[in-house]
Amino acid sequence: MNWYDPTILPPYIVADLYQRRWRIEQAFSTVKRLLDLSYLWTGSINGIQLQIWATWLFYADES
Repeated sequence: MNWYDPTILPPYIVADLYQRRWRIEQAFSTVKRLLDLSYLWTGSINGIQLQIWATWLFYADES
């Protein structure tokens, strides 16, 4: 099933979905820039969560 098929979803809904996706990408980009997370130490979900959590802690401590 292809959700981008115009017979399933009208074009204005597809455009809205892309816009929402883009806003999520912008939010992630902003967080990465503000917290200097351009490099991730690991590829595992747990490792990434730990890195983000630790970075938030250090960031909050400096404020």
